[in-house]
Amino acid sequence: MGYKYGVWVVIRDNEIHTSHITHITIACFMEKRDAIRLSKHIINNMNASIPIVIKKEGKLLNEQCYPEDDNNIQAWGYVCKCIYWDKIQTIVEEYKCNFAYQPHISVMYANKVTNEDLQDLKDDKVRIGDIVPVDIRSDDPKEWNILSY
Repeated sequence: MGYKYGVWVVIRDNEIHTSHITHITIACFMEKRDAIRLSKHIINNMNASIPIVIKKEGKLLNEQCYPEDDNNIQAWGYVCKCIYWDKIQTIVEEYKCNFAYQPHISVMYANKVTNEDLQDLKDDKVRIGDIVPVDIRSDDPKEWNILSY
């Protein structure tokens, strides 16, 4: 089923290796036109790029962390911090979508994820990420794509 359309922060200068585009979800379960509008709205009110702190500890991430999520997959990844997340949330509230209250990077998706899958980073990482609208309808994360507009 995937996650319909959404808006991500795509990490630049990425040292985190994933089989899909390394990203932090801002919102998902959107219509395509709304995802494009939301990404433009955030960019126009803030910037096209924002700083992100990626915490070094690998964590099991909540299964079904979005209300509309009926995908039977689990994930592990890294919790992230962003000084602009509250401002982003205020903008997102104007749209019909599922907001990611806890910013994170999912490294691996699978039917079953265990503590043995986790890997810590050497240090916390500070990176820049670009705000983009995305097509995340596929069940396969490798098929998720950035939309052009």
